[in-house]
Amino acid sequence: AASSLPRNYHFIYQAKNWTEAQRYCRENFIDLATVADVNDMWLLYSLVDLRAWFGLYRNNWRWSDDSTMSYTSWNKKYPAGGIRGCVAAGFKGPGGWEDWMCDAEKVFVCYSGNALTNPQNGSVGEYRGIMTAVKDGDSDISNRAPDIT
Repeated sequence: AASSLPRNYHFIYQAKNWTEAQRYCRENFIDLATVADVNDMWLLYSLVDLRAWFGLYRNNWRWSDDSTMSYTSWNKKYPAGGIRGCVAAGFKGPGGWEDWMCDAEKVFVCYSGNALTNPQNGSVGEYRGIMTAVKDGDSDISNRAPDIT
């Protein structure tokens, strides 16, 4: 299924509020990361080691790229509601999603591409993603080094 095809995720080690993170992802990649299914969630668990923004926000809980939300992984007692309208996940530990105030500054995850293909036969192989990292003050994202899992 198309939803299980991996995307390339980019972990940005720059603390920004949710709106700034979304703007950064849209300017440099496609958008904040989306989670279509449990495979996407496990890939992010394996790649991200901090609580990070991704693309879910409260407008009937939808993704910032306007894709449909069909999978959730909320921590217990979340979503808390009230004025907390943006979602971050602690991808280590319990790893569940939590709604936060959108002006809180956190690192974040962007995505690009749809799937990794086998260059020899063009077929999609086992579930894999490319993770790149941009550190604080690194304005030239073309110099980032990929961490292939």
